[in-house]
Amino acid sequence: MRSTSYTFAFAAIVCVVCSLVVSGTATLLRERQEQNVRMDIQKNILRSVGFLQNEKASPERVKELYTSRIQEMPCGRVTVPMR
Repeated sequence: MRSTSYTFAFAAIVCVVCSLVVSGTATLLRERQEQNVRMDIQKNILRSVGFLQNEKASPERVKELYTSRIQEMPCGRVTVPMR
């Protein structure tokens, strides 16, 4: 039978290793998550003004439509030029 100190040490090591894996994964995926959020916002803007009706638009298509049709104001507001 193992001692109580061995059990606590083992549990502590497992916790540290798991927390390192989770934090490392979160750090590595942060940029991708930010890109996905930005893409989702752009899709929602394009849908709300009627430039995007296809639910399965590629990221390249969304970026192309957004940069060609939508103007971002310096204060962060979005304007849609008249057609």
